[in-house]
Amino acid sequence: MKKTAFFAGLFALLVFLPAIASAEENVVNADSWNKKITYGFGMEYGRRIVLTQSQRPNPDIFLGSFQVVIPFYTPPKNRFIQNISVSPQATFGTLISPRETIVGFELPLRIHFRPSGRNRFFADLGPGINNVGHRDRVEVSGRLQFSLLGRFGIERRLSEKSSRTWELSGGFRHYSDGGTHRRNQDFNAIMIRLAINF
Repeated sequence: MKKTAFFAGLFALLVFLPAIASAEENVVNADSWNKKITYGFGMEYGRRIVLTQSQRPNPDIFLGSFQVVIPFYTPPKNRFIQNISVSPQATFGTLISPRETIVGFELPLRIHFRPSGRNRFFADLGPGINNVGHRDRVEVSGRLQFSLLGRFGIERRLSEKSSRTWELSGGFRHYSDGGTHRRNQDFNAIMIRLAINF
């Protein structure tokens, strides 16, 4: 519980300090944020949430990802939302102990909120499908795992003239076999993610 509170506090600190600092910057027109297709590379680290006594507190989860963000809808005259995108991503990583490898494909929707200066908030939510490779698969009940991810974060330009951005986000991941096995042992984790986009 203490580690969960630590991650939540760290995320809040890293997200809201840049947002407060940006209030002193000149506001950049929302159209200056490129609406073209972007791609990025990210790294995620997560801590398992223990929901039942039968689940062990370990392991942690570590993921890398390649992501493409494709805008497809811009709400007319919306004060809060800049655009909505589909954001397919390939993930690859491991449950740290025992070492169960994870390879997956996810298709979340991304909402970009109106930018302020060099900062722009976003929210992701969407499903995925994954393959867990381990001869025992101790932490999950089968090779085929469905996933649901949700996260909220901030995207910040490297400079006023640069289209490159870094993003920091926090959220959750849920893995489940969707009832394809009699023993449906799911896996839930709180995640923090750092990525760079081009």
